[in-house]
Amino acid sequence: MSSEIVPQNDSRRTNWLVVGLVLLGVAVSLLPIVLHLSAPSNRGAGPVFAYLPAILAAVLCYALDPALTKREKATAVYLCLVLSFLTTYLHVWMVDIGPYRGGPNLWQLAMHQAVIDLSPDRLPHSYRFLPNSLVRLFEQVTGDFTVARDSYRNLFGVLIFYAFYRFARSFLPQRGSLLCLTLFVAILPVSFRYYAGQLTDPMSHLSFILAFIFIGTEQFVYLVLTLTIGCLAKETILAMAGYYVLFRWREKSYLGKSAILVLASIAVYEIARISVLHGFPNYHQISGVGFEHVAKNWKAYADWLPGLFYTCGIFVPFVAAGWTTSPWLLRSLAIFLFPVLFISSLFFGWLWEARNFVPLAAVLIILTVHQLQNQKGVVDGRA
Repeated sequence: MSSEIVPQNDSRRTNWLVVGLVLLGVAVSLLPIVLHLSAPSNRGAGPVFAYLPAILAAVLCYALDPALTKREKATAVYLCLVLSFLTTYLHVWMVDIGPYRGGPNLWQLAMHQAVIDLSPDRLPHSYRFLPNSLVRLFEQVTGDFTVARDSYRNLFGVLIFYAFYRFARSFLPQRGSLLCLTLFVAILPVSFRYYAGQLTDPMSHLSFILAFIFIGTEQFVYLVLTLTIGCLAKETILAMAGYYVLFRWREKSYLGKSAILVLASIAVYEIARISVLHGFPNYHQISGVGFEHVAKNWKAYADWLPGLFYTCGIFVPFVAAGWTTSPWLLRSLAIFLFPVLFISSLFFGWLWEARNFVPLAAVLIILTVHQLQNQKGVVDGRA
């Protein structure tokens, strides 16, 4: 296995049918926002729907991935499915039925409806309407917010884990990639602390991992899709346009691609905000906080340092030990993501929400396993 992603000519080609299907899926997902669909009063498919989309996604991952053997795919897909159900269960236990302002389900329901209504009083959540719109679409089938929410989390859990596994397989053999999955799941419960269960994270985290893959394989059209669609889940993904500008200058047609990526990102970012504000945002409307937020955020280090350490810091010694022999793509992502995610969380989020650092943790995990396997004398590509 090469220590870098080496895109083949076939892998760089754009499958326009896939692009069309993705855009159609986004359009359908946005129907509840466009049509102002209300929550149904009658029950529908019931609790079984919480698992069906995830199982279908797992089957499609197995069927459509031509790069792996059947045995490797079967093992990875099964593990991704199990880990998705496990993390959703942990999320329900730790967040959804935990204590938050009198009960998180009450907060979640109120926030969910406010986002569907594109309420300017719930910034920045109202800008991130695609996940809520999809959950409202699922509600039309299930008749129940809780089942629809869990179905969404299970579905995107499978997609996140399989995308992360495939990204890890670009640098590691099978067993190393499966180890990356288990380490990734181990740190996720840490990221569940200090938040009330907003729906943005699964789609946001998937968009980051897909962006890593498409940057490494130079699949530019898919990268543009990932950033522009991912922005409707959480705007932080647009930072990857900055990564492209700073680190991918050796690519063919670099200037044109950079311009397209930046302009498309800005356009979708502004369209989402205009949809909510009916105008352009000022500083306080970027994320619902002012300049005084920075000092308050920084001073709460007793709350945010442990989360940052247990999601990312624990991997730093391994990353440092194997730094010089690690793949450049992973190193450049780590160099870029830490200051970007930290500063964006400092100014526009909450540093104690360790969920914001999950994309960085994903990169550090692969770097860690890469170092551990090299230390054991394992040659890349041999399980």
